[in-house]
Amino acid sequence: MRMRRTMFISFFSVLLLSTLAIFYIGPENALQKILRTYFQVQGIERAYANTPNYRIAYYEGGKEHKETVILLHGLGGNATTSWFRLLPVLTKKYHVIAPDLIFANFADYIQNSTYSITTDTRLVEQLMQAKQVDSYHIAGLSVGGLIAMHVAQNNPDAVKSVALITPAGHNLQELTERLTSKGDKAGEWFYKNLFQHPFPVPDFILSGQFERINTIVKAIPTMLGANQHELTPRYTDIVQPTLVLWGKDDKILPIKYATSLVEALPSATLQALSDCGHGVVWDQPKLLEKALLSFLHDQTTATK
Repeated sequence: MRMRRTMFISFFSVLLLSTLAIFYIGPENALQKILRTYFQVQGIERAYANTPNYRIAYYEGGKEHKETVILLHGLGGNATTSWFRLLPVLTKKYHVIAPDLIFANFADYIQNSTYSITTDTRLVEQLMQAKQVDSYHIAGLSVGGLIAMHVAQNNPDAVKSVALITPAGHNLQELTERLTSKGDKAGEWFYKNLFQHPFPVPDFILSGQFERINTIVKAIPTMLGANQHELTPRYTDIVQPTLVLWGKDDKILPIKYATSLVEALPSATLQALSDCGHGVVWDQPKLLEKALLSFLHDQTTATK
């Protein structure tokens, strides 16, 4: 009886503290803190690197492993929310670094229209230099996939393989037109169509994300006009082994784009995921883990 009472009090205390955290620091900040605590328990550190152009926040785990994997998140998320399932799995076999990118972090670059894809490409390259990592595998989700392609084409000797998870790039103009047509509902439309299965987070938690997406959408047309020449990677220069993962039910970037992308890349293979939307990390986390681990195993075995 005493044990049950103690367990009940402990559970109630955690519930009460979580509720207070949501009200006092806001639902988004509370979620971030909970996930960061989870990463700490898994042995994944939150750290910062100072480079000539940036102060970069990133997660790092699995330092004991030889092969390094870089994870680049997409629009509307960050390293915390995008990789909370995948990071603990990958760090059991690989040294993993997952930075917070500028594009999806709604930094001043977006609002004053000085952002370009080169901004985040340079961020990743400078982070690797700061960490003294001279060879690595890279995986990118959505816009993170576009940045991964730019990093790969710029650094053929450093990047050993590329995994693209529903990547943006060749389809970015059409996506932008769809988002801008939604007006102030763009953020809500984006999140409502991001997942094949309903995301178990209430709207009051996501409302801040809705507004941030709206801010980005308003700035994108200017960014596209000023930096159109930088958006499309030189596909023929991405010679590394490349895995392209795409949800068959993707409503954000439909799978019709996958075929032309794979044909343009010299060493790419496509794996289509059933019952899966654009949010692969949520809709099919186990399939993503299996596909990525298998691909990385093949590449690391081949390079030994």
